Amino acid sequence: MWKWKMVTDVSTSILERVVLERMVNVEEFRTTGIIQMFERLGWERVLDWCEDITSRVYLTAVCEWLASLRVRNKDDPPSTWELVGDTGKGQMVMSFEMINCTARFDSLGGGETESRNDLSVEGITLQDISLENVMVQLGDRRKVKAPYCQVLHSLLFGSPKLLWQHIVLINIWDTRESCTRKMISYVRLISEMIMQQNM
Repeated sequence: MWKWKMVTDVSTSILERVVLERMVNVEEFRTTGIIQMFERLGWERVLDWCEDITSRVYLTAVCEWLASLRVRNKDDPPSTWELVGDTGKGQMVMSFEMINCTARFDSLGGGETESRNDLSVEGITLQDISLENVMVQLGDRRKVKAPYCQVLHSLLFGSPKLLWQHIVLINIWDTRESCTRKMISYVRLISEMIMQQNM
């Protein structure tokens, strides 16, 4: 059903609707201070990890995986989550550990010392917002959408410490669950993990 909804009554091809991880000119952005913000969170590999892996993208396998996706340990802490799906060549599992095997996206780790009860009203609001989708979106490029607030706050001020793996897992599961979503993010990451586990 998910695959059907991704291709039915849509005039653009899947290639035009996927969001591939983009190459970043690290030196150019370092002069503006943006790279330093990612480094402060330990997210520097988010910007450059594509440079040293295969450029192949397996769209058919990615769609098969998403169409059969199920979540394990959803009621447990996010670090124990596993997204499990099937491809033509076998099962592929995405977890914190498996994402780290692809690239160490969180060199500094995340902050898990504070509980929700310790947050201010603003902090609780940001936490609520963070449960919504935080992902690359098409259109409305002049606006800052509410789900981006916690990520933007973290990049600007270095706190709260967010884990990139958590954001990835939430985005992918939300993509799978939403029948109105017409784009796939992290296609290159999913493709690399499929290749590592099944080829």
